[in-house]
Amino acid sequence: IQSNTATGTGGGGLVADGGSSTLNSLTVSGNMAPGGGGISISSHSLTATNSLIQSNTATSPNVNGGGLLAI
Repeated sequence: IQSNTATGTGGGGLVADGGSSTLNSLTVSGNMAPGGGGISISSHSLTATNSLIQSNTATSPNVNGGGLLAI
């Protein structure tokens, strides 16, 4: 999942609210969003196995989570 842009959260398109997910052998890289440049999760359990989350950007000065925003 590379080089995507979102106007909300989860630039990589991975936005989850509740539940759980597993990333297996996945690269999330070069994505941008105001918060959670790569991934945005809320009340969610995320397991990443053999995965890489790198070089993602949170563009808002008021929100964190360049690679992963977990709230």
